[in-house]
Amino acid sequence: SGDDTLSLLLAEAVNGSPRSSSNIDKDPAEDQQQRQDDDDDDEIVPYLDRSLAWTKRYRRLVPYESARWTAMRLGLQSKEEWDDIRQFGKAFQGAHSVSRPDIMYAKEWVSWEEFLGVTRPYHEARDIVQNELKLGSMEEYRAYVKADTKRAELMRIPAKPEIVYREQGWDEEDFFGLLC
Repeated sequence: SGDDTLSLLLAEAVNGSPRSSSNIDKDPAEDQQQRQDDDDDDEIVPYLDRSLAWTKRYRRLVPYESARWTAMRLGLQSKEEWDDIRQFGKAFQGAHSVSRPDIMYAKEWVSWEEFLGVTRPYHEARDIVQNELKLGSMEEYRAYVKADTKRAELMRIPAKPEIVYREQGWDEEDFFGLLC
């Protein structure tokens, strides 16, 4: 309903949602294209007991990456922690967050770990560093993370892998693929 949309807009204004600041520089043509994509998208289904129109409107107001960034700032480590915090009401996260982002954002959904920004296990981070980023030393790694901290956070790789993975078998030569 219109009241729900108004509540969402007010919550964003009061809570300083990352959506409002991230879209300041957004090209209006891109926003219009996103609306068209959502309107044409057969993969989007109504959220729980809401209408399809409400769901599409919500997704325009709070896109997946914005919801994910808000969730990551909470520092939660699991769906169970998400459910626990939801029991305390929406005051923690603002009135605009849904209780089941896995349903609201099913099209974009990867996993709870990805949504919450939980650091990847050692072997996954090692594979990304070696095969995707092609970094060969701690110096290159630190330079990469420092140059694009947000991207590193979104990739779920730690700034200091030698500390994070100490208990998971940290080995610098193994991590950078320097073992023959």
